[in-house]
Amino acid sequence: MRAISIPVLHCPALIRDFGDYFKDLFTTSEYRIFISFLCGYIFGIVGCSNIFRFLMFSPSVSSLDNFLNSDLYIKLNRRHKRRLLSILKKIKLDPERYLYAVDDTFLEHYGKKAIFGHKLLVVGLVDRKHKVLIPLIWNVLHREDNNGNEKQHEKSWEVALRLLQELDKNGYEKFPIVADSAFCCEEFFSLLSKMDYKICAEFKCNRIAVKHIFRRFHMRLDVFFRTRSRKTIYYNKKPKLASEAILWLKDAKERPYKVCAIANKTSRDKEPFAYYGTNQLAWDATKIWGLSRDRWAIEVQFRDLKQFGSSGIPVVCSK
Repeated sequence: MRAISIPVLHCPALIRDFGDYFKDLFTTSEYRIFISFLCGYIFGIVGCSNIFRFLMFSPSVSSLDNFLNSDLYIKLNRRHKRRLLSILKKIKLDPERYLYAVDDTFLEHYGKKAIFGHKLLVVGLVDRKHKVLIPLIWNVLHREDNNGNEKQHEKSWEVALRLLQELDKNGYEKFPIVADSAFCCEEFFSLLSKMDYKICAEFKCNRIAVKHIFRRFHMRLDVFFRTRSRKTIYYNKKPKLASEAILWLKDAKERPYKVCAIANKTSRDKEPFAYYGTNQLAWDATKIWGLSRDRWAIEVQFRDLKQFGSSGIPVVCSK
């Protein structure tokens, strides 16, 4: 999608009808900014300056920038969740088709002197059949405050846990959770297990694990799986090789986690290229690999977000 090259005088009725659902959350000026961002995403306009240039009804660039640095996304989150609850009740009829994907991304934003930006963390619902993601709840983490000072941010898994607790409080179904290696820590696994969530996350190859909790020796995952036997698994009829074992992560005191290593080619002399862990000891390598591949829907949306818009707020709301 390319940015339009002619000015737009009025917001299309279809976009305005969607924006009216959130109208009571804003003042008159804030509503104009919100509609401008929605139109910017639909038309493929990148950056606040281009939104101001091509959309004749848009407020100034400074007004658009101030909107991004406000806390209005909290109100949008609440309205978005209530709107989706009625939809989510219908998907309980086929729970194996859905899962939650958790990920974060950095959104560049150009200031007066340098490039800075926001970190967007999203918890979304993945439709495994159609390979699409529906954002459910998100949090924008600012790298700087209004005075230009850096803030001390929470860890990604701490923010994700808080968002998942909010979904749980609002009665959302407890689908399996998939995440990348940024969320692979003992605390995150342990707390989600206590909340009765099933989680599958990617591990880094240098993670230390032991075969038995009472043994004193420790071994990296890539070293441990190097000589283990592998079996053939399939995803969308494409074969891969995988080894699996029940291991204790170093310093993990709550429960063991099954770790699955996936080989990068269908050749038994190749090294594994990815490692995954889950708190579900009954899951086999086929299920773990399938869940990890379906997580890619959130990466696709992040790619579109960075390509078609400078802010994650309108992109997430418009899906």
